[in-house]
Amino acid sequence: MAIITVWRQEFSDYRHIHNINATEEQTVRIYMPWPGHSVRFQLTAEFDEVPIHVRAMSVSRGDDMPLPVTVGGQDRFDVLPRLTRWTDWVDLNLAGGEWLTIYIHATNHTIRTLGSVSATNLIDPGQAEADERFFGVNAVQAAVDVDQPVRRLVFFGDSLTNMSRFSAPLARKLVKRGIVTANHGISGNRLLYPGHGLSPWVHSFGEAGIRRIDHLLVTEPPAMLLFMEGLNDLLHPGTESPARELPSAAGLNQGIDAVAAKCADRHVTFIPMTITPFGQSQLSGIEAWSPEKEKIRQAVNDHIRSFPYAIDLASQVASTADSSVLDAVYDRGDHIHFSVPGGREAAKFLYADLRKQKLV
Repeated sequence: MAIITVWRQEFSDYRHIHNINATEEQTVRIYMPWPGHSVRFQLTAEFDEVPIHVRAMSVSRGDDMPLPVTVGGQDRFDVLPRLTRWTDWVDLNLAGGEWLTIYIHATNHTIRTLGSVSATNLIDPGQAEADERFFGVNAVQAAVDVDQPVRRLVFFGDSLTNMSRFSAPLARKLVKRGIVTANHGISGNRLLYPGHGLSPWVHSFGEAGIRRIDHLLVTEPPAMLLFMEGLNDLLHPGTESPARELPSAAGLNQGIDAVAAKCADRHVTFIPMTITPFGQSQLSGIEAWSPEKEKIRQAVNDHIRSFPYAIDLASQVASTADSSVLDAVYDRGDHIHFSVPGGREAAKFLYADLRKQKLV
């Protein structure tokens, strides 16, 4: 038996969203791929300035009766601002390949610390909209039965990673190879700059990727890091941030090299993916693509391909008629993000490449 973090999602600061918990109730479903005996949950208030007051929490498996979730034996507890808190263990026989339903009754109507994800085959926020935010649980640990060592892969990136269109189906495939995953994608995240600019979402964009990687590698270093950053470093300048922040290819390459070096220092296998095309896209009604940005993207992708475990995702998802734009098969419609079927196709490609390189 081993204690494994079977699910983790990066949360961010959504201070501009109010009354997200107006009903004081939230139900989230999280997929549990591994068989085991018990689970516990990490709750986070990392970006809040007041405690999150939890007055009841429960977990159920399928149609089973909900079981209470406690902290220190108490069913009413607070998650203090700027901190995380683990619950007590809940005895729950897990067959593997099933959904857990997690219910939280919290009296806070406004909560800043939120996860953002589309409903996928890993998590269902239980809301009607396509891209939903939820509070509370940002990690699940389980006491699981395993007959082989379990390795951990982290998805590190921006909204393409965060939305889980490719990362969730890929994660389901990796379970069969004895690999657990964690999603450390943040929508709007840039590699070189922290969140700032004109967008109302700016505070949720997080600190610069080159900075936030440090905390990840120190606190919970994975075996592998699947890296997908740099797109917003090109998209944002001149649209939602100052044009002067557009990096040169050399500058962006230096940032990627720095992340690679940090991974090497921690004996983490660095798997960079090429920056996907964004031709014809707009942000805030302003053209986000330009010939200059495309030239930088192509130069940076040439550099990324020089890494030993690089995956050329950009070439796979680009239109055969114009390599600067997403192919319609992958495009959600905004010419930046993957559609659900496009994400599944990307996951198939990535899994095949990881297998070919004998990484999984």
